[in-house]
Amino acid sequence: LRALEVYTKPDFPIDWATTQNNLGNAFIERIIGDKAENIEMAIACFLRALEVYTKPDFPIDWATTQNNLGNAYQQRIKGDKFENLERAIAYFQIALEVYTKENFPLQSAETQNNLAIAYGNKITGDKAENLETAITAFQNSLQIFTPENLPIECLTVSHNLGDLYFQEANWQCAIAAYNIAIKAVETSCSWATTEIRRQEIISQAITVYYSIVESYINLGQIDKAIEYVELSKNRTLVELIANRDLYPKGDISTTIIQKLDRLRREITIEEKRLTIEQNNHKLRVITERERLQPQLTDYSKLNELQKELDELISG
Repeated sequence: LRALEVYTKPDFPIDWATTQNNLGNAFIERIIGDKAENIEMAIACFLRALEVYTKPDFPIDWATTQNNLGNAYQQRIKGDKFENLERAIAYFQIALEVYTKENFPLQSAETQNNLAIAYGNKITGDKAENLETAITAFQNSLQIFTPENLPIECLTVSHNLGDLYFQEANWQCAIAAYNIAIKAVETSCSWATTEIRRQEIISQAITVYYSIVESYINLGQIDKAIEYVELSKNRTLVELIANRDLYPKGDISTTIIQKLDRLRREITIEEKRLTIEQNNHKLRVITERERLQPQLTDYSKLNELQKELDELISG
């Protein structure tokens, strides 16, 4: 805001417009204050930027601001929800007039992803047509954001596409999209320079594994579900199968589920026992001898159970 005291529209129109655009992005990301009001302020800033950023004179900045307006209207709280979404779609489509795949592939892919999300949420109009438009936009984005070249961006888009199919109970297509996301995860992990970064990537992508497991469960392909559980090595996914009361035939699968159930029960019982023991210790009067030689809580059994569970999951 202080920059605008110098960057006035009459004296420094380009700097003024750039600052308005940056200010709009800041309001979108702002945490403090009323979220609805922050978004309204962002929209106002972007619209002011367009007073200078015209398509003939500043086509790239114009398209960027159009895309920003689309994102703002997609998040807008005030006004009619359906009208906001229609405006968001219009802004994304306008931005794509400049952001072509040939000239601006990265910006095009990002805007196509935004457009796809908007059409996926659209309620007005023909539902089947909206769905097809969203799918096409996601696929256009994935032509640029591939697992091999831009894995992080690919992960986001393919995850979105998989979730769209998942919501429509189109399990096979959801699985195909999630598999693209998993390839992106594998590439990202191979590029990671530290183990911490690799774990961060896996943690961010765990919902992809969760969703593909549930998709296979819904198809009745339990062996494939367990295969992806093993691939992710995640306890939550193992529990997903157990909690769905799906006990597949075969010695290995049955053994895994039975051991999992036993360990979960025993860990819960031991945790409760330790909690009760600690609470009782806090409530009773402590002798001088106990104060000088405090008895530490024995976590050995709980640690053994947890280790056994970890070994079961890691194979």
